[in-house]
Amino acid sequence: MNLEQHLNVSLKAALAAALAWLAVQPLWGVADEYPYYAPLGAVIAVTTTVAGSVRESLQGVLAIFTGAALALGAVLTHLPTVAELALVVALGSALSAWPR
Repeated sequence: MNLEQHLNVSLKAALAAALAWLAVQPLWGVADEYPYYAPLGAVIAVTTTVAGSVRESLQGVLAIFTGAALALGAVLTHLPTVAELALVVALGSALSAWPR
């Protein structure tokens, strides 16, 4: 996948996560207790997820830690939650284009 394709997927993932977050906000019950599952599911649905090798599994774990670090940084921006979420997903997805 080239850089343009990665950026396209990054933007789609960010938009899907933001829309999923907004869609789950008026709900109650389990959706209210765990609203982060909606954006997570959206990102997984938009991006390709394959855990067929140790390397890809390690990359997945590194991606989770990177996403957590980005999320902690986004909290410091004091943006609305949905904007923070979209920012983290966009940056994290864009970082996935890094060849290392």
